Amino acid sequence: MRRGILTIAMATIVGVGVPAGTSFAQEPDARVKEAKRLRDRGTEAFEAKEYAAALQYFEDAHRAFPTPILKYNIALALGKLGRLAEAIESYEAFLHEAKDADADARAFAAAEIPKLEKQVSTLVITAATAGAEVAIDGKTRGKTPLARPLRLDPGRHRVSLSRAGHQQFAADLTLQAGETRRIFPELRPVEVVAQPAPPPPPPTFARRHRWSLATGGVAVALAGVGTGLGASTWSTYKDLSRTCAGTATGCTPGQIDGAKHRALATNVMFGAAGAAAVTAAILFYVEHRRTSKTEVVVVPTLGGGTLLVRY
Repeated sequence: MRRGILTIAMATIVGVGVPAGTSFAQEPDARVKEAKRLRDRGTEAFEAKEYAAALQYFEDAHRAFPTPILKYNIALALGKLGRLAEAIESYEAFLHEAKDADADARAFAAAEIPKLEKQVSTLVITAATAGAEVAIDGKTRGKTPLARPLRLDPGRHRVSLSRAGHQQFAADLTLQAGETRRIFPELRPVEVVAQPAPPPPPPTFARRHRWSLATGGVAVALAGVGTGLGASTWSTYKDLSRTCAGTATGCTPGQIDGAKHRALATNVMFGAAGAAAVTAAILFYVEHRRTSKTEVVVVPTLGGGTLLVRY
């Protein structure tokens, strides 16, 4: 009986699964011929009880030219290989899509489904987290909430659910034939722990002592100006000594006052430079104390001790 149904189901793919208004005459001949060739090879393998090879040929034929009637052939091969849950899905696809298939083939498929359902397991997954990807033995089966329970072959299965931003759920289940198992996986949100900001880099020497360095720069500038004025004053003094010493009247008051003013300006510049230098030194000491840790160490020595202050 089964071989008769198989022969009916695989007798032809012409006219089955083709959209309305489309004929095989409109389809590429190469695709149709290749699908028929693969289907015939699958039939030969099935009759020789080489079911794995038959399944491969039927699937290749369906890929070459998709037609719903081949889902029936695929279901037969899957059933022989013990892949019962997949066989049920192929029978259902055949009944749903191949409305015009042979009546005997459709009746056989409809009768096989309840028989196979008694031999498979049913897994009902109820997860509070929507949008989680469900995988059985590494194969994706949809996202939560699933449209319907999953049919699985009896035995051990790896069930996993994952969603971005949540902890993954994974469990190994051993299912029995005819069993309905319900699981309620919980995917907890992953707590994102904020990493503390790295400490700022230590200030550079120039930043730590910016005020003392700036004041020191002013001192150097003032000292430079004072040096220039001093050199000018000394040059003026030598000129006056050379030109005025040999005259009866000597130097005029204007010449003398000019030299005095240069000498006074020189003294002022050097005084200001000295004050700025002292201020820079004080600022440097204060800045260093503020940015450094002072350490007092007593080093024992012969007959006493030495106090060291490190900063």
